[in-house]
Amino acid sequence: MVRIFHIADIHAGREFRGFGPFAKTLRKQILATFRKTIETARAAGADAVVVAGDLFDKAQPDRADREAVWAAIGDGGLPVVVLPGTHDLLKPTSPYLADTTHPKNLLVVKNAPVILPGVGIAIHGRAQAQFDGQALGNIRALSEIPVNIATAHASIPRADIAAAEAEVLVTQAQIEATGARYCALGHWHTCYEAFPGSPVPTWYSGSPEPVQFDGDSGYALEVEIAPQQTTITRRLVGRYRWSTHEIDVRTMTNTEEVRAAIRVLAGPDRIVWVRFRGPIAPTAAFDADQMEDALAEGFAYLRLDPAGVQMQAEGLNPDRLFTPGTVGNAFVTLAKTQRDAAAEADHPFWDAVIRRGTAVLSGGESV
Repeated sequence: MVRIFHIADIHAGREFRGFGPFAKTLRKQILATFRKTIETARAAGADAVVVAGDLFDKAQPDRADREAVWAAIGDGGLPVVVLPGTHDLLKPTSPYLADTTHPKNLLVVKNAPVILPGVGIAIHGRAQAQFDGQALGNIRALSEIPVNIATAHASIPRADIAAAEAEVLVTQAQIEATGARYCALGHWHTCYEAFPGSPVPTWYSGSPEPVQFDGDSGYALEVEIAPQQTTITRRLVGRYRWSTHEIDVRTMTNTEEVRAAIRVLAGPDRIVWVRFRGPIAPTAAFDADQMEDALAEGFAYLRLDPAGVQMQAEGLNPDRLFTPGTVGNAFVTLAKTQRDAAAEADHPFWDAVIRRGTAVLSGGESV
């Protein structure tokens, strides 16, 4: 029996723009999870690790990222077979060709298959820079090798994606024509079987450490290939769990109810993006930045997107929100007057002013 670990889309060196100081933590975690994955493969007795593209996030990664990846591979000891992808294109200046410091157990798929004679495995693929539109075109299993594995960094036909937008496309027929025992795919950051029922088991592994909100990642695929069957097991290796949520604020009557709806999503390894759906009652209005700061301790990272929250200022009665003669009452009265006199295109601005001011002046949020 042959055992490999299939991973893809590591994206070492990803910058994570928009995440502020947390971006540095995410970059370090990618490297830590990559090392953990190789250690897990070694402990499981894997014969090799196959990386189906985008080991690095760019064609010329920073030296620190490159050295960390090389060290993880070298320390692992077992063969790591890498197919360059769409981010880390194979070209003369790429680390796969220009950097002579990479470990000897790093094997790069270019045009010819990578053969591991000691364990009877051949890994077939074509490096991204040499694609002519068919990632697996003319690739056929070698009869003298017991286990042939195909790998591609490519899309598969999907109804929701036009073929012209798919960059490189592989079909079920092309994969089956290779005669491989397994096909390791990369490019989509979701772990799933591409063609259920195919005689050639074909999987996307997703990213071992998740790198974006959409997709089901955080896994390495342990692939056991026996003479009569191939068994695929998802192994959880990632640390952070990314998720998006939508909270309906229409029935909420105070700011604490909004906070409570966010708190139930908390967890020390949770990266959470919350969208809201309105309209919202003035007494439940909140400032997103301040609420993020107040709740951040419960999450690895929290982002609140208030764009969908609306306050219906029409018919808003300041006397119902604040006692007449108070600062709060005067603020809402003035702001509502300004909104009603403004052009319709400016109404969202004044709605936001009323929403935030009401939250501050009612004590729901501090200045």
